[in-house]
Amino acid sequence: PYYQGLNEKGNDAKVHDVNVPLTREDTHQSALSNLNQMEETVAKPLARQINGYAEEASVIFTQEAGKPVDLNQYFLSRGYAVVYAAGIGTRHSDGMQDTGSPEQVESMKNVVEWLAGNRVAFTDRTSNIAIVANWSNHNIAMTGRSYLGTLATAVATTGVSGLKTVISEAAISNWYQYYRDNGLVVAPGGFPGEDMDVLAELVYSRIKDPADWLKTKKQWDDFQANTEKFTDRVNGNYDYYWDTRNYLNQVKNIKVDMIMVHGLNDWNVKPRQVYQLWSALRDLPNVKKIYLHQGQHIYINNNRSLDFSDQMNLWLTEKLLDKDVKANEILPTVTWQDNTTEDAWHVLDEWGSSKKGKYYIGNNVLTTNQNSGELNFKDWLPENQFAYYCEHFDKWRDDTITGKLPTNQIFKSEIYTSERTVDGEILLNLRVKSSQNIGLISAMVVDYGKDTYLKETPTNQGVVIDRGVNFSPTDLMSFESEKSAYKMITIGHINLKNRTSPRQNDDLWPNQYVDLHFELQPTYYKMRPGHQLGLIIYATDFEMTIRGNQSIAYTIDLSKSSLDVPFTCKK
Repeated sequence: PYYQGLNEKGNDAKVHDVNVPLTREDTHQSALSNLNQMEETVAKPLARQINGYAEEASVIFTQEAGKPVDLNQYFLSRGYAVVYAAGIGTRHSDGMQDTGSPEQVESMKNVVEWLAGNRVAFTDRTSNIAIVANWSNHNIAMTGRSYLGTLATAVATTGVSGLKTVISEAAISNWYQYYRDNGLVVAPGGFPGEDMDVLAELVYSRIKDPADWLKTKKQWDDFQANTEKFTDRVNGNYDYYWDTRNYLNQVKNIKVDMIMVHGLNDWNVKPRQVYQLWSALRDLPNVKKIYLHQGQHIYINNNRSLDFSDQMNLWLTEKLLDKDVKANEILPTVTWQDNTTEDAWHVLDEWGSSKKGKYYIGNNVLTTNQNSGELNFKDWLPENQFAYYCEHFDKWRDDTITGKLPTNQIFKSEIYTSERTVDGEILLNLRVKSSQNIGLISAMVVDYGKDTYLKETPTNQGVVIDRGVNFSPTDLMSFESEKSAYKMITIGHINLKNRTSPRQNDDLWPNQYVDLHFELQPTYYKMRPGHQLGLIIYATDFEMTIRGNQSIAYTIDLSKSSLDVPFTCKK
């Protein structure tokens, strides 16, 4: 969707204000039926009569945004064909841009069907001259990072014929988990105020053609108004709109072998997106592999310490060229980048432990003994300080972790004497009350200890790699270390009204204790001797949640609050 050009001005104008108050909602449960379905705004096209056939295209796809994907250039140099498809609602296409919708998935599925010889394609919109992909062997892989990997995953859930494998990197499997979390409106890290309509505005490249834009402007404005209505930034509940954009519902239809790649420090497309897909695939007969790196929202094919491109060459040689090169056996099930050592990768059998050790929450400590008493914090800052942190949420996060703010409570474990690893989802059990009839809780888990930590952004090594005969160069990158006193491991959020489920609004009264049980983002993280595990409980997350700066006081009941951590200890 990015390759036909971006509407950055429209995107910026569409970003929602996040400095809005949390509001009370009536008790109800959201419907998953089609009662809330978005109205059909475009008639489905009629079948076209074929007037002839051509072997060469008369219209060429022109790339306008960004560079070609490096991994694709690597494969072009090795005899593969690479196809970029922009999809419905993009320049030179018909239809409206509807983020993650069944229609968008269908448009990408249609491209696969054409490449597999199962669907007619035409050289242009009007001549009805059909063209066959006579250079295709009908074996197709879908690859890509972020939106590209998301659509690859979505198409795999259709069970389309001809698709042989998917290599999805930093991909979304459930759009609700991207822009919402447990009844809260949240943002992908670094993009406060973004939402489904904002992303659609960015990639609605039909605006690049003046005649097309003038003809469709009112239709587009009406469509966007519908999108904003159905995403409902006031409620935040999981409903029919989000259910149709949750590809996990159709995982059982995936017939192809899957490779998933994700950064454990990706707070844009957060790790839960791949963890839930990985878990859903666990009992299916498909071959599945996963790569977990220490980066943010990045590609890893040009990383110095992992021959990822060559591994994918092995994989596609078997999946697309039908060569028995033992790719299923050679590639590990789980490849994990060590978070404590540069250039170190390990092979794991699985990701996600069901065994959890319990910490009880005490007075600024995490202990193995149950505690009693109450602790309080208030979710409010003076206006000048609030305004500063709205603009500098990285500084807010640092000040929160280091205990410089009164808007949270910090709890730390004992200092570890041996190595242990967090493997999967940490569960927070919290009894809490709000001074008002509204409330939200956020939580961070932190590794405290003066040490060296891998940077989340790899460093350019000053070396350019030649990717093949076409000389498509790329920079060689590597994760380097830096000294710090702490490292954020994971994060999570919940609306107090959604303590039963993301679909359901429960009533909430001022100073009424309620019980919360919610998982933080999954991880695989090694804790070193001499370090402490820290838990921070707070409300407003300046980077990810709405920011009402309401004077709400929260009280934690220590006797009913605990943290379940999936620890595996080194023998």
